[in-house]
Amino acid sequence: MSAKTISVISCIITFILLLAFGLFMGFMQLVALNGFSESEGLPGLIAFGVCQIAAMILSIFATGKLAVYLISKSGWAGFWSSITSIFAGFVVGALLNAPILFVPIVVIEILKGG
Repeated sequence: MSAKTISVISCIITFILLLAFGLFMGFMQLVALNGFSESEGLPGLIAFGVCQIAAMILSIFATGKLAVYLISKSGWAGFWSSITSIFAGFVVGALLNAPILFVPIVVIEILKGG
């Protein structure tokens, strides 16, 4: 297989993993915002979703570039470069999600004027 094909496969698998992780984090965000009304919580959830999408795009881009780099420059086999890039992309996505968890609360507090 070519490096581009392995890169695309790695990106798709990373997307699926980050989508599942993002849905879990979204559910946890709904639990965290349980005390707020819908009109207060909706802007925070929209901001959370936008940040989630941005983090996912960044992680998928990093996964694709890393897979191509590991195959072409480092000479790794396709399977190992794919596994390594998927793991690295997922870790980057998960680490970017840590500060994103606080975005809805900050947005709600700003909109409330506090």
